[in-house]
Amino acid sequence: MVHTRSRRIVATTLVVTLCIHTVAIHHLNAEELFLEQLEQQGPRAVDTSAQLDGTICGQCVDPRGNAIAEKTLQLLHAGRVVATVQSDRAGHFTFTSPPSGVYLLTDGTSVQSLRIWAPGTAPPAASQNILFVASGPIVAGQVAPLRYWMANPNVMLATAAIAIAVPIIIFNASQDNAAS
Repeated sequence: MVHTRSRRIVATTLVVTLCIHTVAIHHLNAEELFLEQLEQQGPRAVDTSAQLDGTICGQCVDPRGNAIAEKTLQLLHAGRVVATVQSDRAGHFTFTSPPSGVYLLTDGTSVQSLRIWAPGTAPPAASQNILFVASGPIVAGQVAPLRYWMANPNVMLATAAIAIAVPIIIFNASQDNAAS
């Protein structure tokens, strides 16, 4: 009887672990596929139309939409800094006469890709102003510990395995005790 119960426990645990492992691998493959597709797309450029005088205007805000005063912004083209400006008290900034092309706008931590068009040549969806959302550095402690651990696939796998295996083991033990 003891060997039968032990075999049932081992077999049940193996089956449950195999099922959960298969689900976890499928989940990880789906996540890897998503990340691969995201990398292939690359950053999307925001179409921006220059003003009639050739300037590019915008506003620098934080993720909550509050204006960021005196923020230094750089406009890069082909890896070189072509212009540097500082936002005013309301977060507004202006770049003077950059030629048409693809640029990167950065504050050192955030980056936005821009496709700047000459006046009158931009597509209809192009905006006249840039909205640059500057995100600050991530500070340790911003993520709730439980949320972090529950997002870990290994912790979820172990939790699911225990949640399934323990009731089965208890049921098998009660069946063995009833039979003897």
